[in-house]
Amino acid sequence: MGSSYDGMATAMNTKFKNKASVQAAAQQFQHKHGPKGKGGNGKIPYRFGNFADDNLGNYDKVKWLIDTGDRNWDNPSFNALEDTIRHNLSDDGPQVPMEFSIQADGGPKARAEIIEIKDGTGALVSYKIVLHCRT
Repeated sequence: MGSSYDGMATAMNTKFKNKASVQAAAQQFQHKHGPKGKGGNGKIPYRFGNFADDNLGNYDKVKWLIDTGDRNWDNPSFNALEDTIRHNLSDDGPQVPMEFSIQADGGPKARAEIIEIKDGTGALVSYKIVLHCRT
């Protein structure tokens, strides 16, 4: 994965940059993946790799879909990544901004680091998601 995915992080950051853009994305998400992102009633369950089909334009979709497959990721962190996005965009989720960054730091598998950003009262105001990529 690595720095070639910086453009994808930029695309995700544009889509999830503020409350209004996240709420709009949540409506699209629920329409495609159901109110909780788990599919059913003719809707497909959410997977992180789906972002390529929906949002990446001319980026290398095939490589993205392969690289976001289970065998290339630390499974617990990949599941946490999908669960965080699914929950955030669900009908009863917080629908807060998400900031993505790519860090090429090696390792046998890619992993996601999810940081909850809270305000002074402890309320969740955003997520910072660092995708640590294999080099």
